Amino acid sequence: MQILALLFTLWPLSVLPESSHQPAADLSVLNFPNSGLPVAQQPFLAGVHALHNFWYEEARDNFRQAQRLDPGFGLAYWGEAMTHDNALLYEPGFDNEELGSAMLERIAELIENGQLRLDERERA
Repeated sequence: MQILALLFTLWPLSVLPESSHQPAADLSVLNFPNSGLPVAQQPFLAGVHALHNFWYEEARDNFRQAQRLDPGFGLAYWGEAMTHDNALLYEPGFDNEELGSAMLERIAELIENGQLRLDERERA
């Protein structure tokens, strides 16, 4: 009797159509065209990965490394500013808003002085 119950339980699975579900794209591959120099791409992309995984300090370190390697790389400064917008991990007494605002002011100053390189898409 137990065998019959098992057969009736498993039989519907055998008649189901095969899944047409396609595997997800490789999420470890990041295609992010930008105006940064080739030497700054690895730390910049590592920063983007870290930022999207809520690893704010690691992201900040990578964006700053990209800035050191390419001081005119506008998106590296943008990335650093984004690391201060970590509402999910907000620490009491930590001045994220002030630090983020200071970074945005620095970006504006660098743009005004013609020291940042931003392509048309990045300026939008």
